[in-house]
Amino acid sequence: MQETNSLEFERARPSERGAIIGDMLSSAYSSDWTARLLDRDDNCLKVGGETVDGIGIASASLPPLSIRNDPPPRRKERKYYIYVADQVQKLELPDGEALILNPEQLTVLSSDMPIKITIPKPYRTTSLIIDRDIFETSIPCSRILVGRRLTFPDHVNSVLKEMLESAFLISHAGKFGDAAPHLARSFLEYLLMSIHFDKAIPADSPNALEFRRKQVMAYIEQNFGQPELSVEHIARRLGVSARYVQMAFAGFEMSPSQCIKKCRLEATAKRLRDPQWSGISITEISFRCGFNSSAHFSNEFRKAYGMAPREYRLAPTTAAN
Repeated sequence: MQETNSLEFERARPSERGAIIGDMLSSAYSSDWTARLLDRDDNCLKVGGETVDGIGIASASLPPLSIRNDPPPRRKERKYYIYVADQVQKLELPDGEALILNPEQLTVLSSDMPIKITIPKPYRTTSLIIDRDIFETSIPCSRILVGRRLTFPDHVNSVLKEMLESAFLISHAGKFGDAAPHLARSFLEYLLMSIHFDKAIPADSPNALEFRRKQVMAYIEQNFGQPELSVEHIARRLGVSARYVQMAFAGFEMSPSQCIKKCRLEATAKRLRDPQWSGISITEISFRCGFNSSAHFSNEFRKAYGMAPREYRLAPTTAAN
């Protein structure tokens, strides 16, 4: 981790120190921050950060501050911050709402979000900084998390904080480049699994149900090759009831079971036309895509594509379509 200590800060005139901090934060947090010191006599300052393949870790020890992010209309690609500080802080959001966060309380912010943060005491903060594509792929309906107080139980909050701290220690040891993808994936998976603990999100709210449906569909797309994949299996993995999984698909064009079947059929059809799979039997392909009966697979494939799997494999693309 590259760090900047307080030497330049201490030598600067008090009127220059806010600009120095703003530049440091902008560099470490990949955004455009300005800073105003609340105590000009406090010289505590250390800012460090590292970014690898769209995943960054940033840590800072800072004096009492009021900091502001005023992103221009055209700015860099959005990034998300999973952010924690060890002092009480006040967040002033774009809609005029003010959040008071307790020490060690996690929140999620985005780099394109105008926000003002006030921390009246010297503090230390750690953030995981993740590119938009990575975050939004892992966290469907990410908008339900951004700019709000995350009310997780203490044990969930502790695990997430420990994962952030581990990322910082790994970076400090010079190993972040090797570990960053695994760290981010593990953190986002746990964050995703933790959302149903947040009592501030009603379990039957449209946002929560849409989030859960997209979460289930993403899980299906990643695990369709497992023969045991079912509504009950998915519910256990996500830590919710099977009834809640079904409820998330109420009014949707397909049930969870139909989504599983559709995903398996599409994956099989794609492999039947892929030259790299030409030496593998149809039965083996269907088994690798999650079917456990060749007869059942053939019947379902014929219903979906209007021909037997063997015909589909041999037919010209235009005819099969």
